[in-house]
Amino acid sequence: MLLRWFKPTSYNCPALFLIAGIAGGLFGWNSFNLVHLAMENFRFLEMFGSVAVMEGGLRQFIGIIAYGLVSLAFYLIFKVCEVELVHRWRSCDNRPYNRI
Repeated sequence: MLLRWFKPTSYNCPALFLIAGIAGGLFGWNSFNLVHLAMENFRFLEMFGSVAVMEGGLRQFIGIIAYGLVSLAFYLIFKVCEVELVHRWRSCDNRPYNRI
C-alpha cells in the first residue's frame, strides 16, 4: 500500500501536474539564497577560523548542506513528475499531427 505513493504511474495527470508545481515552487523557495549564504559562511570560516567554528559556523555549514539536500529532493520530485507527464503526452495516439 505504501509503495503506491512512490509510483508516478499510479497518479492521474492533474495530480502529477499539481505535485510538480508544488515541488518546483518549494525547490525555488528553498534554494533561493542558498548559494549566497554558503559563500558568506565560507568567508566567515576562512576569516575567523577556530573562533568561527566555536561561534557555530560549522553547525551553520552543516545546516546549509541539509537545506541543499532538501532542495535536491524537491527538484527530483519535480523531475520525476515532469518525465512521467512528458511520457504520457508522447504516448498519446490521438494528436492531430499523427494523422495523415
